[in-house]
Amino acid sequence: MDHLHEEAIALLYAAHDWALKADTIARRGDPAERLPVIMASLGLTTLVIDSVAWTLSRKALVTGELSETEAASDEWAPMQLAGDTFATAPLPAKLTELIKKVESFHRRISLLHAGGQ
Repeated sequence: MDHLHEEAIALLYAAHDWALKADTIARRGDPAERLPVIMASLGLTTLVIDSVAWTLSRKALVTGELSETEAASDEWAPMQLAGDTFATAPLPAKLTELIKKVESFHRRISLLHAGGQ
């Protein structure tokens, strides 16, 4: 589980770095063009934090801080991804790449959770 947690933390740092850049983007240009970037950035952050929470629940399971039943509960289940989780408007390439990485990671942990890992 440690490798999954480390990967989640790396994605958290990448999302943080992007958020700093998104803040700069949000301060200039047309508000209608900025809104999809801001919304996608917020969705990205939410997904990363959800992933980190899941990896922490797995670590708590290993150390005995959570029981198998508690860890398998809906409280710790990764949130469901919708088909249109992120903006449909064109997004900066770096943001699109990061979203794909985070969605892929989130799908992996969702499968692990569903399998009782």
